[in-house]
Order: sequence, then structure tokens, then C-alpha cells
Amino acid sequence: MTYIAHIDEVAKRYGFVQPFLARAMGIWEYLERDAKLLGYDILSEHLRSTSQTEEGSLGRSLRTNIQSMIIILYEQEGATTHADCEQLREKDAIYGGSWCKRGGQGAFMMLARKADRVAEFMKNGASAIHADNEDTLGDLRRYLILVEAWHVEQEVPIAKRAEAMLVETLSPPVARFCCDALRTGYCDRCGAWLTPGVTQQLCELP
Repeated sequence: MTYIAHIDEVAKRYGFVQPFLARAMGIWEYLERDAKLLGYDILSEHLRSTSQTEEGSLGRSLRTNIQSMIIILYEQEGATTHADCEQLREKDAIYGGSWCKRGGQGAFMMLARKADRVAEFMKNGASAIHADNEDTLGDLRRYLILVEAWHVEQEVPIAKRAEAMLVETLSPPVARFCCDALRTGYCDRCGAWLTPGVTQQLCELP
């Protein structure tokens, strides 16, 4: 059987790949597709949108994939949130916000360079636990954290405006309840999590 001639090639290509790595790069394909449709602007306001437009849907999909990749990449052996945060703080003290200096497109290309390196060593059958590859995976994970943290920061003023509006217009007990619900996303009164759409509607009230 002629296909037997390819078994070494297939085993070498896929046998080393840790499951988390294959899943992460599968998500990257979708992330890159959505980013392309948004002009590669990974810092676009569409990633925080609740609108039902095509751009809003693409942005939400892109944001979800960023979050999913962070979660999966923490399956890398030895990866810890403490070490990542310490390293990000150290780098920020030295370089500041250089990673987003050229906007969302520049930030995406920073991610893409790391993802391309991961894809390359997967294609070449390199060991996923090689030290250089571990560093690349860590860099990719930390850059994704920076992107997500940037969007979280942009959402802070919206939440604060909503809380201020509620405090001004509602009775103190109700305002206190609503502010807690906006901060935590959980409604004690009905026992449900608030959706982003609910928060947005509160923010847009006159």
C-alpha cells in the first residue's frame, strides 16, 4: 500500500502536538479571519459592541476568540497567571504602551508574528516543549492578555457613567443594587447574569 510511505511524515508532523496547542491554533484561524474582515484593527470598538450589525458580530466573535485562546494557552506546562502578570508589569515599566503605539493593526501584527512562529514549528515537526517555543507561546499568551486588558479598560468609563446615572436618578437602595449588578454582572433579585445588552441599555438611558 503506497500510503504506508507517508506514515513517518504524518507521525512526525502531528505526533508531538500537545492537544492544547492544536486547539489554540485552531481558534487562531478564526481569530485571524475575523480580524481581516475588520481591517486587522484588533483594538476596534467593534470588539466591545453590543450592536447586531455585521461589524458588531465580527467584533464579538473576535473578542471571544481572544479570551478563549488565553484560557487554552494556560494549559501550557508551567504557565501561571502570577508569572505572566509580573512579567507584563516589568515590561510595561520599561517599554510602556509600545505594543499598541501603532494602533489596532500594529497590535494585531504583533500577535500574528508570534502565531506564525508557532504555526511554523508545528509544521516542521519541532518539539512543542523546546525552550524557544515555550517562550513564543508565553509571549503570544501575554500579548493576548494585553489586548483583552486594553478593551476592559475602555469599558470602565461606560460602567462608571451608568453607575453615576443610576445613583442620580434612582432611590439609594435601588441605585445601590443596580450598581452592584453592573459591577458583578449578576442580578441578586432575579438570580441571573446580566447580558452586555442590558448594561448597554442602562448606559444609553436619558
